[in-house]
Amino acid sequence: MYDGPVDTESISQFAKEEYGWESSGLAQEVTQPVVEPIVQDDARSRVAALDANSSSDVPMSVNDELVQALKGASVKDSLRAKLTIMDNEKEK
Repeated sequence: MYDGPVDTESISQFAKEEYGWESSGLAQEVTQPVVEPIVQDDARSRVAALDANSSSDVPMSVNDELVQALKGASVKDSLRAKLTIMDNEKEK
């Protein structure tokens, strides 16, 4: 659109002739709006609260069952159970 020299006077003259626009003579500094950073901790805390307050009927996984079963077990029984589960997983 504009192929003239790039200076204030030339551009102002072009704007006046083409569009009837005249500058007020006061330069205004363009400021960008301040964007507040997104607080992830707030979102995480809401998700954590939802998880804590929600209940689901999802069956326990094998690992959860193992943890529950081995809470009072001896080391020998614990290792035996873990090895049995690993063998069962290999067979599947």
